Amino acid sequence: MKLMEHIFRPFKGRSPGEGFAFLVFLMTCFQAAILVPYIVLVPDERTNMFTALLGGLSLLVCLVCFRNKRPKASPAFWVSVTLVLLVLLSSALSSSPRVSLFRGVAIIATGAGGFWCARMFFQERNRLDWFVGFCLGLITLVIILALTGGFLTGKVTFLMDNNPHQVVCKLFLLAFAPLAMLFTRNRREMLVGGLVLFGAGLVLYLSTLRSAILIPIIVTLVVVITTGRFRVLKALIVILVGAVMFACLCASFPDRQLQIVNYEPVYYRVENYPFSWHIAVHNPLLGNGLCASRDTYLDNYALKFQLVHRGAFVQSVKNIGTSENIFLTFMADLGFPFTILYIVSVIVLFVRIVGKESGWSGVRQNYLLYAVSLAFFSAVLHCFTTDDLLIPQVNWFFHVLLGMISTFPGQSGLSGVNGSIKAQ
Repeated sequence: MKLMEHIFRPFKGRSPGEGFAFLVFLMTCFQAAILVPYIVLVPDERTNMFTALLGGLSLLVCLVCFRNKRPKASPAFWVSVTLVLLVLLSSALSSSPRVSLFRGVAIIATGAGGFWCARMFFQERNRLDWFVGFCLGLITLVIILALTGGFLTGKVTFLMDNNPHQVVCKLFLLAFAPLAMLFTRNRREMLVGGLVLFGAGLVLYLSTLRSAILIPIIVTLVVVITTGRFRVLKALIVILVGAVMFACLCASFPDRQLQIVNYEPVYYRVENYPFSWHIAVHNPLLGNGLCASRDTYLDNYALKFQLVHRGAFVQSVKNIGTSENIFLTFMADLGFPFTILYIVSVIVLFVRIVGKESGWSGVRQNYLLYAVSLAFFSAVLHCFTTDDLLIPQVNWFFHVLLGMISTFPGQSGLSGVNGSIKAQ
């Protein structure tokens, strides 16, 4: 009986419209997490338009059902409108408008949908706390599917997604749920959170991605530095353990040993810093268009880092088509105005929330805000290694967390009884 009451708590005392809107939102989160069901809407288009459709539908239903919580003419609203217009204009004027428009619409639907749905839903504390438990179930399901795929085929992507980077980034984003439980004083919740994080760590290791090992080490160092005593000793222990794990990864998966010269994961990402700038300065206002061909910019471009022969880099550009770094991709494909406005908006929003009252020392008193901040920080770091936000399912969760952050009223009043996840 108590379980049923807990399940239906977010719908209690709500209008049918609000309950339906929240249900659509949860269905979108479920589908984005494990891609079930998955329907190909455009057969010859690589973009996952089904998740994008669900994201757009979630936003539409929310706008219809939450009349008193619709976006007002605030700075956040006008920033969103400006970003949407820039994406659409850039895509329409792209050399490959069809490809760019599909990708642009997918980014808009999942980005704006995730952000504004979370912003409207989670102004209520009990609904936010319930969502933590829901996401704990989602990340557990992702872990189970990934481990099952790894056991059956050796690939954590066998039962979902088509790239380990997508699985890894979703784990980083959904990790706020077990982290929130781990930071409480409730032993049972700490045990559950710890076990889920252990499972997530196992998936990260089996993904064979170096970033999947290095980013958690960096985040753990942030936790050590910002909490407790004996910070130097703890930091050294984290670095030592991280070094051992990285050495084990390289030993277990020889193809993942760090190389520099003639190694595409390295030379392509490094060379794309100057190459993306080269594209951006030729199209400073609207960029080249999302996922549009970059071949014409190779003609008058000279390699800045001699890590590979020119022919190999040219072929890599033709095969990959993006910068493998979402911030560089935004700069090259959408132009400087979009990139600057987006990055500045995210930084301002994040700093205003995290920096309230007493800075990081205040964040430690709020387990949920601290957990969400760490998960978001992990995803941002991962965005420097791949184009995460071009993937609708990842983009959705990224902006859901960003929307959640924007609803926090400050450090006080968010932690429940004895620091556990309970409604006040």
